[in-house]
Amino acid sequence: MTAPPSPEDLRPLELPLDSPRPPAPGFMREVCSVSVDGDLYSDFAELCDELGISPYVGLACAFQMLLLRRAGQEGAAMALQLDGRIRVLDLDLGDDPTVRDLLKRTETQLRAAPGVSLADCDELAERVRVAYCGEGGFADAGDVSELANHAVRCDVFLRISGAPERIDLELDFDNEVLREQTGRELLEDLVAALRSIGEDGRCKVLALPLAAQHPSNRRLSRWAAVSAGSGDEHLLDRFAGVVARQPDAPALVAGGEESVSYGDLDSRANRLGRYLLARGIGRGALVGIYMERTSDLLVAILGVLKSGAAYLPIDISYPADRVEFMLSDSGADAVITQEHLTGQLPDGAPFHVCVDRDPDRAAIAANSGDAPESGAGADDLAYVIYTSGSTGKPKGVLVSRRNVLRLFDSTADWFEFDDHDVWTLFHSHAFDFSVWEMWGALLYGGRLVIVPHSVSRSPQDFLRLLDDEGVTVLNQTPSAFYQLMRADAERNESAAHSLRVVIFGGETLDLTRLAPWFDRHGDESPVLVNMYGITETTVHVTYRPLSRKDLDDERGSVIGIPIPDLSVSVVDPDMNIVPRGYPGEIVVGGAGVAGGYMNRPDQTSERFVRDPWSGDPGARVYRSGDLARAVGDNELEYLGRIDQQVQLRGFRIELGEIEARLLEHPGIGECRVVLREDSPDDPRLVAYYVAADTAPPGKGELLGFLGSRLPSYMVPSAFVNLEELPLTPHGKLDVRSLPAPERARPALETVFDRPSTELEQQIAEVYQQVLDIDQIGIKDNFFELGGDSMRVTRMAGLLRELLDCDVPTVKLFENPSVASLS
Repeated sequence: MTAPPSPEDLRPLELPLDSPRPPAPGFMREVCSVSVDGDLYSDFAELCDELGISPYVGLACAFQMLLLRRAGQEGAAMALQLDGRIRVLDLDLGDDPTVRDLLKRTETQLRAAPGVSLADCDELAERVRVAYCGEGGFADAGDVSELANHAVRCDVFLRISGAPERIDLELDFDNEVLREQTGRELLEDLVAALRSIGEDGRCKVLALPLAAQHPSNRRLSRWAAVSAGSGDEHLLDRFAGVVARQPDAPALVAGGEESVSYGDLDSRANRLGRYLLARGIGRGALVGIYMERTSDLLVAILGVLKSGAAYLPIDISYPADRVEFMLSDSGADAVITQEHLTGQLPDGAPFHVCVDRDPDRAAIAANSGDAPESGAGADDLAYVIYTSGSTGKPKGVLVSRRNVLRLFDSTADWFEFDDHDVWTLFHSHAFDFSVWEMWGALLYGGRLVIVPHSVSRSPQDFLRLLDDEGVTVLNQTPSAFYQLMRADAERNESAAHSLRVVIFGGETLDLTRLAPWFDRHGDESPVLVNMYGITETTVHVTYRPLSRKDLDDERGSVIGIPIPDLSVSVVDPDMNIVPRGYPGEIVVGGAGVAGGYMNRPDQTSERFVRDPWSGDPGARVYRSGDLARAVGDNELEYLGRIDQQVQLRGFRIELGEIEARLLEHPGIGECRVVLREDSPDDPRLVAYYVAADTAPPGKGELLGFLGSRLPSYMVPSAFVNLEELPLTPHGKLDVRSLPAPERARPALETVFDRPSTELEQQIAEVYQQVLDIDQIGIKDNFFELGGDSMRVTRMAGLLRELLDCDVPTVKLFENPSVASLS
C-alpha cells in the first residue's frame, strides 16, 4: 500500500474565519446549497473534457481556486475523494497561471498522487482543511457516509452531485468559525467562476470575476466619500483664529524649559515669512528645513508657509548623499538650518538661512511681526515629503494645504480635540506622522511638547515626560509603543496618567501584544485607536478604536473604516472590486489624495490613476500596493504588501532602493534584501548577496558603504554571503530557504579584545544578546556591528535590569564600545 503524504509536507489552507477557532472542535455544522443549470455547466464540462480531466475534478479545482484567492495564499492542500479513496493534491498559484494551465497541472498531479485509505484520513485532518466528494454520475463515491464522518473535521466540505441537466453543489461547513452568509457567498462565487471559465478558460485565476463584483451587489468593499465641508478656508487662517483667541496660551514646550506662547510663535513665524519674501522666496517656492527638534523648527515650518512657499523636511541624520539628492531632485530654493548644522550641508546646496546666527538672526528679527501677504491659497503646496523609491531613488510626495486642513475637519467628530489637549512632537518632521502631531495641537489651541531626540529613544524618560507634561494625545508607531508598554509595566505602581487617546500609525499593529496594556489600564482610558495611513493620501486613511474584545476575538490587524471624505476600494489587479472576505489592493480616493510625485510623471501616472467609479473625469485614486480584506461589518483588515515595500519602525521602505545601492558596490554581483522577523521584538533588515569575485566584502565594509548612502533605518543589520540566491520553481526568491544570519563576529577593522573585568563581561553579554552575535570585543563599535537606535533602547533596558541602575540612552550613543561604556 502506498504511504499517505506526510502532513508536514502539506500546506494547510488558512481560510479567513468569521470567528476564532475553538480550542477543541465542536463539530457544529451548517449546510447550504445551490443548483447549476446544464447550459451554464456545459461549457465548463467541455473545457474539462478537452484537457482530459473529469468535470468533478474540475469543479473541485475551481472551488479550491476561489478558496486560495479568499485566503490570499499561493497554494494549499486539498483532499479529493475518488474511487473510494482520498487523493491529496496541492494547488499552486505562485506563477499566476491561467485556469487552463492550472487544470492541466492538476490532471498531471492527480495521476501521480497516491490514494489514501479512509482510515488514514485522521492523520491529514489537521493540515487539509477542505475536502471534496462526488456522488451519482460524478464519481464512484464508495462509502460516502464514512467519508463524510472524516470530512466534518474540515472547515469546508463540498459535495458535488446531479446529472448533466442540473448540478447540485452542497457546502457543509463548520458554523463555529464561518457564518451562513459566508457559505452562501462562496457558492455564489463558484457559480460566477464556472460561467467565466466556460467563456474563457485562458483567463488568469487571480483575475476570475466573482459574483460580488457586480455593481449592483451590496457587498462591495467600497465606502463613499463624504465632504468634510472645509471649503476654501486656508490652513493658516485657522491657525490665525487660534492665535487671536488665545495669544498668551502656551503653544510649545521645548526641552522642559522653553515655553512659547501662541502670540510669540505667530510673530516669530511672521518675521521669518517676511524675511523669506524679501529674499525672493514666496508662493511656488520650496524650502528645505534641516534642523533639530526645537521651537525654531516649528517657527521655520510656519514661517515657510506664511511666505507662501512649501517646506521640504530633511532629517539631520540622513547621510550627505541623500540630503544632496533631495535638494537637487526637488530644486529647493533655500534651506533653513541652525548654526551647528551648517557644516553638514552638501556643497552646492542652495543658499541657507541660519536662524540662530547673525546676520540672518538679526535680519529676521528686524521684520514686522504682522502676518505677511503671500497670496497662497488652499490648493498651494504645504510640504513635499520624500519616501523610499522602488527604482532605487526616493520620490517626493506633493501635499497641499487643503489636504492637511480637511484631515482634521474629517476626523473632528471622532476625537473632539480642543485647547485642553497636550500633544507630543515625537516623530521626525521628515515622517508625515509629525504633520498630524503638529497641526493637531496648533489648529485646536492645544499645547505641543517637543520631545528631545534622546528622550524619544528612552522609553523610561519618555514615560516620565508624558506624566510630567500631562500629555493627553499620544501618537505612536506600534514598535515604539511596545517599548513604552514595557517601561510602563516596569513601574511598581500603576501611575495615574492624563492620556485620553493613543493613536497608532506607520506600521502593522499586532493586537495580541496589547494584552498587558489592557490588563493594566483597561480599554476605556485611554482609548487606543488604530489608523492606517499613507503619505500619498495625507497621513491617515482609516479609523478603528480597539478594545479588549478584539483580542478575545483573535482579530487580525483591523484598521476599520475610512475617514469620511475618503473612499476606499479593495480591488484585484484589473481594478475590479473584490467581495467581502477576499484580499485585494487598497485603493484610496477622495479629498486626501496627494498631487503625485515631484518630477516623476511615470510613477505618478502608474500610482495616481483615474477614478473608475467617479463621474468626474479629473478624479484620481491612489493605488497603495497594500493588501486588505473587508471583514465583519465591512471593516478593513490589513494583510501586508503586494510588492517589495516593507514597514519598519514607522517607515515604509522599498527594498529595491536598498538593493540598488548595494549593487553599486563593486564586490556585489547579486543581492536581495528581506525583512526578517525571527523575533517579534526585533524585526530587522538582512541583505543576502552573491560576491562579484572570490573575495566577498565584509560586514563592516558594507555597513560603511550603505551608511554613507542611505538613512540609518534603511541600512541592513546583517549581511549574508551566499554562493547563489535560492529560487522557487517559478524563478522567485525562495525566502523560506534563506538562512538566518550567523552569530559569528564579523570581520572588523578593530582587533578582537576579550573582556577583562566582570563589568566588561556583563556589558559584552548584553551586546551579544541585543546584536545576536556570539563574541564581542571590548573595542568593537556597537553600530558597526549592526546596532541601531531601537537596539540601543533595548540594550538600555537590559543594562538597567542587570546592573540595577539607570543608563541614559544618550550615554550609549556617546560610548558605543564595551570599554568606553564600562
